[in-house]
Amino acid sequence: MKNFLSDIFRRTRRIDQPKKTLYLHIGMGKTGTTALQLFFADNRHALEQQGILYPKLGEVSSAHHKLSPHVPRFLEQTWNFMSASDWAPQVANTRCQCILLSSELISRTSPEKVGPFCDSVRALFDLKVVIYVRRQDDIVMASYNQHIKSGMQKRPLLNIYQDMIPKFDYEALLSPWEESVGADSIIVRPYEHGQFFDGDLRKDFLKNVLGVEIGDRFRFDSTNPNPGLSKVTGEYLRMINNVVEDEVRKKRFLDLLLDLALHPRNDLEWDQDKEAYLPADKRLEIIEKCHKSNAAVACKYLQRDDGHLFHNAAPEMNQPWHGNQLSTQTVASLSRYLAEQDPGLMRWLANHVPQYCDDEKYAVKSAARFLAAAL
Repeated sequence: MKNFLSDIFRRTRRIDQPKKTLYLHIGMGKTGTTALQLFFADNRHALEQQGILYPKLGEVSSAHHKLSPHVPRFLEQTWNFMSASDWAPQVANTRCQCILLSSELISRTSPEKVGPFCDSVRALFDLKVVIYVRRQDDIVMASYNQHIKSGMQKRPLLNIYQDMIPKFDYEALLSPWEESVGADSIIVRPYEHGQFFDGDLRKDFLKNVLGVEIGDRFRFDSTNPNPGLSKVTGEYLRMINNVVEDEVRKKRFLDLLLDLALHPRNDLEWDQDKEAYLPADKRLEIIEKCHKSNAAVACKYLQRDDGHLFHNAAPEMNQPWHGNQLSTQTVASLSRYLAEQDPGLMRWLANHVPQYCDDEKYAVKSAARFLAAAL
């Protein structure tokens, strides 16, 4: 009888205990997610000392992509994704009172999947949804750059930027999450260096999301884990994407251009080009289209009565912009640089490109002719 009552007491006490907190960092992409995920993985022990678990379950490259309810089509047959009903009990089985998961894939979960996913997670956890948002003109350009790096993007940004804007309507994106967990359980942070705690994204997450005092227990790596391409090298790679199907060779071009981004050459003046992908009038157009949505997010999730989600100054209308079209001289200069690094690759390209010079697709034909003239 004594053992029976003790068992009942222990079970009752477990039921009465408050749920553990799960911080679900859903992105977005191009808001420093890679840097944050590497930081979390590198500081697992320091986080655990603060009662926060950054689990290895479902991890790919330091992120919990396999736990995402959103499964991109190109990954359906590549990764074994887990449902929340499968992974949540495993994650809950820890002595830590807080769990942190991070995957930018989650921010693209369709509205009809958000509710069932949150219900499964909230059965075991007090769920906090965390998202960093970036001003839309900047994130459109950064996303375009990332798509070029992935090899998927072949079209000029000026032709497609308007189609990208709805993807970054933050009020609409957060609406299904709010319906599922409530506005008080959503943590929105602006992705602007001037708004980061101590000017550092990682410190901002520790301080303003997790409520952790930084101290000297955490390691901060200064390496850029996801460098972008300049407008010049990005446009060159976009042309390569149009004429090179071989993924190995395409990856080689990317690696060479990223190495140049990490180690700029002073003798290559065009690589110092920091001009934006979009001119000021197009950027201002994007900012205006997103103004109402941003103001609603600022008021609802950050309690900012002035409706200012972002503080950085908008571009000035008279800001110079020389376009994204590269000159033959610039393409030739960059081709010579690449030939110095990998002669065999560029010899292959010179023999490969002519077959596309009369392609029926304008983007392919244009890229091929431009490259052929400079090789």
